[in-house]
Amino acid sequence: MTGRTAIREYGGEWETDDNDPEGELKCAVCLPNGVRFFPMLRCARRLQNGMEDSICDYYAMIRETARKHPK
Repeated sequence: MTGRTAIREYGGEWETDDNDPEGELKCAVCLPNGVRFFPMLRCARRLQNGMEDSICDYYAMIRETARKHPK
């Protein structure tokens, strides 16, 4: 949902390497302004580490970066 939400708000697209066995986990969202982030990896870290890897904090950082650097 983090990736889809960012794409809906700021544009962009998913990027993955189909030749990478972990491509579904390592897929990135690339915003039109060049910002790239990896929501699946962040979700995996959230499950491993708990609140120190908050999804809400991660999305707030994405939102701030996208607004500071519009396309």
